[in-house]
Amino acid sequence: MLIHKWLRNLALGGLIAVPLTLSGCGLFSKEASEKIDAPPADVEMQMMNESNTLNVVKPTTTKPQIKNGLTVFLKDNSGMLAPITLDIQLKKGEDAAKRALEMMVEDNKDKKLLPVGFQAVLPKGTVVKSITRDAEKKLATVEFSQQFADYNVTEERKIVEAVTWAVTSDPNIQSVQLKLEGQPLHEMPVDGLPMDEPMTREMGINLEKSDNVTYMNSMPVTVYFSAVSPDNVQYYVPVTRLIEPSTDIAAASLKELIVGPLNSDALEPVMTPEMKVKQIEQTKDTITVDLTDSMFEPNQKTPAEMLQAVILTLTENTTVKKVQIKINGETNVVGDDNENYGKPVTRPSVVNGMKA
Repeated sequence: MLIHKWLRNLALGGLIAVPLTLSGCGLFSKEASEKIDAPPADVEMQMMNESNTLNVVKPTTTKPQIKNGLTVFLKDNSGMLAPITLDIQLKKGEDAAKRALEMMVEDNKDKKLLPVGFQAVLPKGTVVKSITRDAEKKLATVEFSQQFADYNVTEERKIVEAVTWAVTSDPNIQSVQLKLEGQPLHEMPVDGLPMDEPMTREMGINLEKSDNVTYMNSMPVTVYFSAVSPDNVQYYVPVTRLIEPSTDIAAASLKELIVGPLNSDALEPVMTPEMKVKQIEQTKDTITVDLTDSMFEPNQKTPAEMLQAVILTLTENTTVKKVQIKINGETNVVGDDNENYGKPVTRPSVVNGMKA
């Protein structure tokens, strides 16, 4: 595609929703992921954390315990997409991806099941006509009705992100191709966001960057920050950030997790800026990370919010299945949820579980 077309799209929606696709399979081409100037630490983040205190969200409502459910991607009150696992049990033979996308349609018949403070992102009246899968390619093809093309231009990238991330919540699916009334979509119908190839999570979600980052030379990492719903339930928000390219994506992603969110009005940090990554070791399926921070004492319970954000971030950016966390060299790392994070822990199957 022509370079000027995607550069024009950069301005759409500001920094949080930048339509930036160099190829249909993802947000960045290999040539565009070489090197950039490292973004500076956010000034607001520094001011907020001048004291050596972990500024974690303190919700007043206990998050519901959901063992399994239906994961959808919804827009919160700040306009950011978040995975929400609803306590919905599928009928026998029901297609989970199709039901999830139907729940993501504005004003759908089950809209009362969406949690307070979250909105559907697909245009009103959209029908999910079919979903077909190619198991060998790990590809899902989703066909929508004509109403899918009826949306505000500023929502275009957010719609593609929500569909892509919702369908790829299935570990057996890695890429998504869209159709409109039987015809393949090679670009989105309103502003032409390119989709020359099937979309993957490489396109990112809730994109952000600092002012001096060069789009043409960058590397994305997706980190998980925290927010609180109007019902005072804490939830995680994935944010894709452009950073200086690195051969160690695990260390790079943790560095950005420590820097904290650039959009401090919508998101809360999960780690103190004094936190350091002392060591990262990776085996075939496990990353062991040793974090250091003087505020944490031996045998003291650690905020589970921070520990879970580390696990979500590392498993999102690497191929590992498990994460083991040490703090100040100690393996006795127990969260305030009484879970032991000092042993290898798998990525949770339920993220942001909420009662429907």
